[in-house]
Amino acid sequence: MAAEYGARNEGRNMNLNRVYRYVYENGPTSRTDIAGDLGISMPTALSIVKELLAQKKLYQGDSFDSTGGRKAQSVFCDMKYRLSVGLDVTRNHIGIVLIDLNGEILARNRIKQPFIRNEEYAALLGRLVQNLLNENGVAGDKVLGVGLSIAGIVSDGGTRIDYSHVLNVSNVQCEDLCRYIPFPRKMINDANSSGCAEMRYHQGLGNVLYLNISNSIGGAVFIEHKLYEGDNSRGGEFGHMTLHPDGKTCYCGKNGCFDSYCSAQVLTENFGGNLDVFFTELNNHDPYAEKLWQQYLSDLAIAINNLRMAFDGSIILGGYVGALMEPYLPVLRAKVAERNPFGPSVSFLSCCNYKEDSAAVGAALQFVDEYFAGN
Repeated sequence: MAAEYGARNEGRNMNLNRVYRYVYENGPTSRTDIAGDLGISMPTALSIVKELLAQKKLYQGDSFDSTGGRKAQSVFCDMKYRLSVGLDVTRNHIGIVLIDLNGEILARNRIKQPFIRNEEYAALLGRLVQNLLNENGVAGDKVLGVGLSIAGIVSDGGTRIDYSHVLNVSNVQCEDLCRYIPFPRKMINDANSSGCAEMRYHQGLGNVLYLNISNSIGGAVFIEHKLYEGDNSRGGEFGHMTLHPDGKTCYCGKNGCFDSYCSAQVLTENFGGNLDVFFTELNNHDPYAEKLWQQYLSDLAIAINNLRMAFDGSIILGGYVGALMEPYLPVLRAKVAERNPFGPSVSFLSCCNYKEDSAAVGAALQFVDEYFAGN
C-alpha cells in the first residue's frame, strides 16, 4: 500500500513539474492546451493548475477569445517566484545583476575594482551580493544561487578556475572567491556565459557560434542549443586560431593569433583605451581610425569565414566590439561575402541582442536552468 501511494505521489509530482515547465516555456496558456499538449486528462490538468496557483507559482491571466461556449482563462508563470544573481569578475571591474526566471534584469550595478585574490576581495563580492538583495527587498529564500562569470578556463562543473591569463591566476577553487556568499554558487567561462544569455533570443536557431570580441577573444559553440565545451573545457577558444603565421606575438606566446589582430585592445591602443573614443573618431573620419578600422574588418572577415567553413552555423558577434558593430555590419558582411566560396549570402552573421551585462546574466541563468531541470 505504501509503495502504491509513493508511486502515485511521484507521478503527481512529475506532472506538477511538467505543467510548470510547460507554462514557463509557452507563456500564458489555457488548461485545455496544457492537457492536450502534455497528454494528461482534463481533470488532472485542472487539479495541477489549481495546486500551482495555490503555491503562487502560477497566476490567472486574461480570458482567451471564445470559440463557442465558456471563455477559457489563461494561466501564466510568476517570473519573480525565484530570482538569481550573476557576477561578472574582470581584471578591473565587477558587474552584478539580479534576474528573474525569464532572464530579465531587475537590478544591476558595476564598480571599478582591480581583481586581487585575497580575503578583502572575497568579502567585497559577498557584500555586493547582499547589498543588491537588500536594496531590492529580496529575501534570501527567493535566491536560487549566484553565478560568477570568469575570463578563463573553468572546469570541474564550475568549481575551479584552471587558468586565467586576464586575472593572472590558476587552480583557484570557487570557494576561494565565494566564501562570503551564503547561496549556491558556480563559475562559468565569460564567453560561454555571454553565449548562454544570448541564446535566449535565438530559440529558432539550431547551431550557433557566439564570438565574444572584448579585450580578449573567445566564444561559445551551441549544437542544437546545447553548449559544446570540448574535451578539456576549452571549446570556443577562437582567439588562438592562427590568422597570420609568423605575425604579431600574442599574449599566449605564439605568433599570429586572431586575438592579436581583432581584440578590442587593437582598436583602443592609441585612443586612451576607450572604445567609445575610437568609434567617435572613426565617425568623425579621422584618417588613422579609418585605416585601422578597414584593416581590422579585413582580418575579422577572414576569421569569420574560417569559422563559418568549419562550423556551418549561425555566427553572432558579441563582447565590447560586437555590441557596437551593428552600424558597420553591412561592410563587414560584404568583406565576409568576398571570401565565401558558397555564394554571397551572409545572413548567418548578426550582432548580439545583449549590449551589456551578458556575462553576468548568463552566469545567473545557470541556476534558472537548474531550477527548471529539477522541476
